[in-house]
Amino acid sequence: MSTIYLDIETVPVDARPGMTEPPGRWMARAPDEVKRLKADSDADFATKCADWAREQWQKESLDPVGRAPAIGGRVLAIGVQSGDDDVTAWTSDDEGDVLTALETYLDGHCARHCQIVGHNIRGFDAPFLAARALRSPAMYPAILRAFMPKDRWGPGPHIVDTMQLIPVPSYGGRPTGTARLGDWMTYLDEAVAEDQIDGSQVLGRYLAGDLEAIVRHLIADVQEVRTLHRLVEAARGQGRQVE
Repeated sequence: MSTIYLDIETVPVDARPGMTEPPGRWMARAPDEVKRLKADSDADFATKCADWAREQWQKESLDPVGRAPAIGGRVLAIGVQSGDDDVTAWTSDDEGDVLTALETYLDGHCARHCQIVGHNIRGFDAPFLAARALRSPAMYPAILRAFMPKDRWGPGPHIVDTMQLIPVPSYGGRPTGTARLGDWMTYLDEAVAEDQIDGSQVLGRYLAGDLEAIVRHLIADVQEVRTLHRLVEAARGQGRQVE
């Protein structure tokens, strides 16, 4: 069975490089949501309103559907790696370009039995990709076959979520099994590039036109998913040998 490692990056649908302020739908709501009593001055209140609006806008990156007043997020970049091949990354302001690239890739690399591995892929990447592809189902049958629920869509690739492979005790309000990918890399003494951004910085880098940093982050995440998955599989193999 072939293995594909995958990660995606998303941004709000209406985000474009060069934008310096959140869209008006959030700025208009901000004064009613931000408590003026907590502001030291009118200028401070305006800053708090802008910060609140920017936070709400960034959250749209995580919502593929867009629940009012949000209009939702879109796929900005996708990274994939098959076996020991180099990571392939696609990014575009046109979501259709990256979805079409993934569709072609899956059709060529996952036509038969395969598994697709990601960190929190069941909680985020898979449902996000499925929801965005569902807007044009005739164009993206391989994506839908891969990421729609199997009990409703039929057989497809096996999805492996590295976040769920290793149990992590609940602490500090975190549910069981939600250790971040970077935390695992540090814990397992695996090298992590020092100049990498994290997911919370993707929108800011995109607005600043820094796609290079986003692609570096994407490639590093895919490589780390592969490292974690292979470490777990190696440990599992050793356990079977002991048995």
